[in-house]
Amino acid sequence: FGWGSNSLSQACLSADPRVPTEGSAAPLLVGGEAHGRDMAVVAAGYQHSVALSADGHVFVCGETDQFGLGLGSRAALAVRSARVTQNIAHVRMVDVGAGRFYSVALSDRGHVYV
Repeated sequence: FGWGSNSLSQACLSADPRVPTEGSAAPLLVGGEAHGRDMAVVAAGYQHSVALSADGHVFVCGETDQFGLGLGSRAALAVRSARVTQNIAHVRMVDVGAGRFYSVALSDRGHVYV
């Protein structure tokens, strides 16, 4: 679920047509590629969010201006709904974190991805 400001899609709510651009005061189910998946960990950065699914995939949404989403591009200003981070999709992750302009993930083998 996500709620609050969504001006840069940081709450992962932009896939829901019922949500105004500015966000939601009530919790709403996150959509996009994360829809219907069980999540184990969530983290909030400055203008982005990171979620780890129970099966070890990392999902991101929000501001991409500083490369913090790990999608390999600055092409879009904001990722509007939760997307899996393809560059590390082949690695099983066990934890995630987020900071002002970065995200981190810990693999089941103890490797840290930044």
